[in-house]
Amino acid sequence: MEAMKEMVDQELGELRETFTSGRTKSLKWRKRQLSAIIEMVKDKEDEICEALFQDLGKHHTEAYRDELGIVKRSATTALKCLDQWVLPKKSKLPLIYLSVKGKVISEPLGTVLIFSSWNFPISLCLDPLIGAISAGNTVMIKPSELSPNASSFLA
Repeated sequence: MEAMKEMVDQELGELRETFTSGRTKSLKWRKRQLSAIIEMVKDKEDEICEALFQDLGKHHTEAYRDELGIVKRSATTALKCLDQWVLPKKSKLPLIYLSVKGKVISEPLGTVLIFSSWNFPISLCLDPLIGAISAGNTVMIKPSELSPNASSFLA
């Protein structure tokens, strides 16, 4: 148990260092990560479907509809919209600040922890991952132990 805690602490430290370095703020880095998720899902589709069949008895069509298709669509949408999402947005200010203009600038916050569920272990892990990466955060994933084959794939 102590060894597991040390391993998690070490991984968390690396994630925090990566975030602090500012590497995740780059749009180029974010887009590369999102593209890699899309490619992984395309390249490993059969492997993912087999893991979902072994864990949950999901047929290939169901696995694609409920898991893989959702992840591909989310990542593709994020890639298309990322440039727009990071632009500063105008903000209304109280009348007392009549001559001042306000903007909301989206900034990443740090490291995100994602707990995946057992019933949709791929989509409910990778979909929040897409959002976190799009925002410029680093991510630690905790797959469900109740779907061991999908968890093994994600690891």
